[in-house]
Amino acid sequence: MDTITQFTRRDSSHLARMTDQFRRERALARADVDHVFEKWFGDLCSGWLEALDARDDPRWTEDQFDRFILAVDEHLPFRDALVLSALDTMSLEDMEEAVTHPFSERAAEITVTRTWEYLNNPYCMPDLDRTAFAVSIIRTASSAISESPSVGFYSMEAYLCWWMGRLTESEAANEKAIQLSEDYPLARIMRNTYTRGLVPAWLRRQIIEHAGQEGEEVR
Repeated sequence: MDTITQFTRRDSSHLARMTDQFRRERALARADVDHVFEKWFGDLCSGWLEALDARDDPRWTEDQFDRFILAVDEHLPFRDALVLSALDTMSLEDMEEAVTHPFSERAAEITVTRTWEYLNNPYCMPDLDRTAFAVSIIRTASSAISESPSVGFYSMEAYLCWWMGRLTESEAANEKAIQLSEDYPLARIMRNTYTRGLVPAWLRRQIIEHAGQEGEEVR
């Protein structure tokens, strides 16, 4: 296995064929679609988590890297699991459940609980170093498919940068996503977030506390 930095300029026609194959298998699977998800994406979870934990590039085969690229746009539960595991540590069991059995009760609980906590608890702050490293992986992967850019990668970058409070970078990445697809749900959510001036709960708390301290100094 190699680090992903060695996988440059992925073959867009090969990725298109892989995508067609995945879609056919998913359509044929019907009730047993979880088996398809496990086959295509289950082995990617450990490499991703190990990379984030060690702050080291994922060590994947070329086939795994290509499936990673495919998954971000084709399997939204995988994209969402990447985001949640980038904000803070996540067990391999939880990530695999969210990715390979996305319609299970446990997968829903994992996703909803984590998302609610970050959205609403002003003292729940992402692991900024971990999240920043995840963004670097996403950018590396995105550069490997620059001839056929991915709206999923750009919107995921925008979302994670927003969580870190890097709002200018977030808007720039999301603008690239919007240019590719104005209808992509996460890109639309992020655009609405900027329009409304929303910031993460932890950052809002810090802004309020800072304003309060300045007020004390003035008095």
